[in-house]
Amino acid sequence: MLFRSANLRDTVTAVLSGLLFLLVKQFGGLLPANAAAFLAREVRNPMRKDLVEHFLERTAHMTEAQKKVYMLTFFLVMIFILYFWVLPYVIGAVYFGIVVSRKMNEIEELELEKQRQYERQRNLLLSDVAHDLKTPMTTVAGYARALADDAVPPERREEYLEHIYGKTMQMSELLNLLFTYVKLDSDGFQLNREEADLCELVRKAAAEQYDDLEAHDMELFLDLPEEPVTLSVDVLQVGRVLANLIGNVIRHNPDGTALFLELRRQGGMACLLVGDSGVEIPPELAERIFDPFVQGDASRSGGSGSGLGLGIAKKIAEMHGGTITLEQSPRPGMTKAFVIRLPETE
Repeated sequence: MLFRSANLRDTVTAVLSGLLFLLVKQFGGLLPANAAAFLAREVRNPMRKDLVEHFLERTAHMTEAQKKVYMLTFFLVMIFILYFWVLPYVIGAVYFGIVVSRKMNEIEELELEKQRQYERQRNLLLSDVAHDLKTPMTTVAGYARALADDAVPPERREEYLEHIYGKTMQMSELLNLLFTYVKLDSDGFQLNREEADLCELVRKAAAEQYDDLEAHDMELFLDLPEEPVTLSVDVLQVGRVLANLIGNVIRHNPDGTALFLELRRQGGMACLLVGDSGVEIPPELAERIFDPFVQGDASRSGGSGSGLGLGIAKKIAEMHGGTITLEQSPRPGMTKAFVIRLPETE
């Protein structure tokens, strides 16, 4: 009995010692550095052997039954450790991998959808450009053919030539706008910023189209601060936006429409309102007013616009860190207004 008790005690001691050695060897990195070093020294130094040698030494004096008990106990404890300690980490790692994989698939699908959307917009853009160029080109070709065949009375030749010139300028304007729209969307384009007074830019833009305003009997209401509103902007591009918005008021409203240009400061932003008392914009059009060629059926067919100007204005405003929005009936006497918000110079 004494011998058997001693062997049983040795077996239990060997199992515990082996498990402790294994735990310290495998999981010591999870402990504080000092504690891990101390435990490794206390467990390993007395044995001075690797794990396999340690097991062989511990089981050398055992009977076959004791070896089986030793190994069975060892494996049971290892299964217990794996199940309650290691397995959660494995499950967590697998779950994390699944989540990451799904997220990557979602991101890839979003990128593909963006690419498909870009392809659709590009095709629509090309279709609209072809549509807008085809109509004036057909007119020019017809008038030119009539002149070449001497089928036009002498007194109407000048009229035909004026039509040809007007349609040619319409195509040229469309191509220039398309070039600008594409250039602003390219990766290599950069703004040529400089310090400028937005009040002066607004006055200059209004003065350049004052003759057209008078020709259409339109009254201009300017409401600008007396002190300068200094911004870091690309003067050429901001001037393009102002010219486009004022030109839209002239082209798309009846004679006698009032034009309002108002500039305010709001929370570090310069807020410019370009409003008018003309025709209202239908809700279905207002939702897509800044998309390229959105004015197609109503505006482009009449030769009064391409639908690219507002898309260009939106791009320029966003490149300056600002926004441009459409506000319907912002106050009595004003049916609509485009509001540009640009950050002031700090």
